[in-house]
Amino acid sequence: AAPTGVNGSENLIPNCSFEVDANGDGMPDGWRFDWKYTHSNDRERGIEKQKPQMRWDNTVVRCGNRSLYVANERPEDDGVWTLVDMPVDGSVKYFKLQTWIKTQDMHDTEALVSGVFIGDEGKWLGADYQAIAVNSDRDWTRFTGYLQPPKGTTSIRIRLWLNMRYTGTGAVWYDDVSLVPTDRIVPPIQRYEDDRPMPTMTAEQQAKGYVCYVRDYLRLVFPTSVPAEDEIDASLSCFAAPGEKEPVAFAIRSTRDLKAVRVICTALEGVGDAAIAREHISVRPVRYGKKKGQSRWGMFHADVMVVPQYLATDESVDIGKDTSQQYWITVSVPRDTPPGTYRGTVTVSTANATDTKLPLEVEVLPIKLIEPDNIYFGMYHRPVGDDGFRAAAWRDMREHGMTTVGLCCNLGAPLTLDGDRVEVTFDGSGDLERSVGEYLDAGFSMPIDWLMGSDVLRWCKTQANGQEQRFADYYRQVIVAILAHGRQNQWPEIIFQPLDEPFEHTSRLDDAERCLRVLKSIPGVRTEEDGPNGNPGTLERLYDLCDVLVYHDGPMLRRGTYDAEGWRAFLNRLQHDGKEVWFYNLDLTGWHPEVLRFGYGFG
Repeated sequence: AAPTGVNGSENLIPNCSFEVDANGDGMPDGWRFDWKYTHSNDRERGIEKQKPQMRWDNTVVRCGNRSLYVANERPEDDGVWTLVDMPVDGSVKYFKLQTWIKTQDMHDTEALVSGVFIGDEGKWLGADYQAIAVNSDRDWTRFTGYLQPPKGTTSIRIRLWLNMRYTGTGAVWYDDVSLVPTDRIVPPIQRYEDDRPMPTMTAEQQAKGYVCYVRDYLRLVFPTSVPAEDEIDASLSCFAAPGEKEPVAFAIRSTRDLKAVRVICTALEGVGDAAIAREHISVRPVRYGKKKGQSRWGMFHADVMVVPQYLATDESVDIGKDTSQQYWITVSVPRDTPPGTYRGTVTVSTANATDTKLPLEVEVLPIKLIEPDNIYFGMYHRPVGDDGFRAAAWRDMREHGMTTVGLCCNLGAPLTLDGDRVEVTFDGSGDLERSVGEYLDAGFSMPIDWLMGSDVLRWCKTQANGQEQRFADYYRQVIVAILAHGRQNQWPEIIFQPLDEPFEHTSRLDDAERCLRVLKSIPGVRTEEDGPNGNPGTLERLYDLCDVLVYHDGPMLRRGTYDAEGWRAFLNRLQHDGKEVWFYNLDLTGWHPEVLRFGYGFG
């Protein structure tokens, strides 16, 4: 096929659809396949690689007669199709890179489209190896990425690479590669498509130009969502204990443009004089915006998408034609509310349509919620802002049932040396001291998981000047001073995490081990490290030094792979050794296209 680009632009890639073999060598002209030595250190690795399956395929194609195929059976092997050093204009700011990709049987690996930037005399200037990355099974899909060439680029090498990181196995087909110069980056937008038909509307609903439908608040509603017939004009209901917040959600689906849509809720009336006043009921529209997901969650890759982001405070919103707009109604039941059923009305009004009224019923249960013991549930939190904002953030977490926090901050207290004696000055303004005070003021009491920042480690390393024993002595003195100050001021226990994700970021392993050894030499100190399933091979190095191991995403010894028997055995080992396992980055809606790395924290 002729080298054409998108929207009529010139595609710079020759033989972009792999159809031409003018020299008759059984390979597409301009493209070569490599597998034996694809990395500069392959010879030093000492691993004998096996050639993966590869072919100039005429059986599976997106269009035309040919595609490029590669598949491996061992994680130790990779394969890459390369278009060698295609000349480009050095003045171009960006290149828009697109290709059609089909993947199959992908396990812990990625199909990549990479750009390598070459300068004069073949000098390597840099590379974007993950300009396009696919890590799950997909039928033919066109993916888009952008290359930003560094100054001096005279040619670009395009690489279609399976299993570059030597992590897993899979199969991939590539077809119709395009590279087009552009002066700006326009991220592609993907849509959530609700394939259910719109239910038949009554004459009254058609005249209004919208319907209201009730859907559980745990189910995301996108602007393209379509109601089911039994959701339309359903009643709103929930139950809660005294002192509890409980949301209920509904959405408006328009059939024409709606202006100045407002939703209000009456007070909820119970038996006799019992009531839940309007001041305890918040009504908020969901704010939508463009965000990226995370490709590691599966079929919904990391393209930009319009998704529900947060609950806004707008009093009114406009809703475009054929669009869904979700609302959350949150009832904060006062602690002294008598048990019983409370009823009220939610009214939807617009500037250009008639009102709709929905009944709301809240059952207040005759129970009192007990604070859980030894259940850690919290957000990662980096305290910022003025006093009022900080206090409101802590209060909001506590009111939503959180019991602890993953506190991301430095010590923030002055550290000085008097001979070999470390002095820590606690004056109330340091990051840790201030945050612990706010934590207690908000009503928290359980241990804090402290992600320690960098200032203590950096200061001790600087003062020790490479002397290991001196570093250990200084670091120990700082921790002992923190513990003493905490006891004096009745702080909760602090669980120490000296470095973030050292298992995956192996350059941090030495410092993590050094700090953990010091921490565990102090009686009563508990320690934590996170992310061992990101690089399971490094777990044993820190295992004995950690009281708590915090795992990505869920019960997986290796990210993305669930092994029930292996996980059960690991739990037995932890129990035997007196350790705990926590989880973080718990995206409980991972099956949705909108992922956004929710801060669900520990659970």
